[in-house]
Amino acid sequence: MGPSPRRHSTRLKGVEICIATRHTELIAPRPGYTERDMERLWEVNCECIAEVLSRSGVPAESVVGIGVSGHGKGLYAWGTDDKPAYNGIISTDNRAWTYPQGWEADGTAERLYPKLCQKLIPSQQAALLAWLKDQTGRSMRNWSR
Repeated sequence: MGPSPRRHSTRLKGVEICIATRHTELIAPRPGYTERDMERLWEVNCECIAEVLSRSGVPAESVVGIGVSGHGKGLYAWGTDDKPAYNGIISTDNRAWTYPQGWEADGTAERLYPKLCQKLIPSQQAALLAWLKDQTGRSMRNWSR
């Protein structure tokens, strides 16, 4: 089991009125790889939202916003065919560890820091996209931009 998608229903003043939680399976095809099935993640998020609306009695048309939090870094690539382009790669994944090291060594990280205001790490999209491009041989033409 992994992190639990959780949805809260709150009033505009921040008073919590309902919580729904579901667990999702961790996919670990190799050491250092941590992924989620994005189709299942979508399903459990929809289940949580439906449960919160049902249990709280809040009409769906009165919802003014939905926030996403608690995921950290990672990569959730969506295809132009409206399907996941790859499993969701979560923030504990370390497959792309050599990329930030290389960017530190060649000065890329230092040049990017003023724009990013953070150090590059293996579970960020830049490192994961570089890894996917170099290591999987998969085309990214189907990926939404």
